Amino acid sequence: MSQRFIAELEGGRGNISIVRLKAIADALPMPLDQLVRPVPTIEPPPPRPPLDLSDGALANVLRSVPPHEQREMMEVLIAAMATEPR
Repeated sequence: MSQRFIAELEGGRGNISIVRLKAIADALPMPLDQLVRPVPTIEPPPPRPPLDLSDGALANVLRSVPPHEQREMMEVLIAAMATEPR
């Protein structure tokens, strides 16, 4: 098989016989059904809800976190604010 023929196949412009598909599967080596099986697609994550930027929103978020994690959250926020340009 020529590189041009393979490029046309990869680009969706060519047709291939079952005999050639079997030869490719044997050369890899893999079962023919695995070679022609559709690749599963990964669903993108759902969109995030818009950020609440109203007064007190951050305080509400901090209140919703268990007390033992609040200090760590505050340290992360303070470090991020110190390193990011304003």
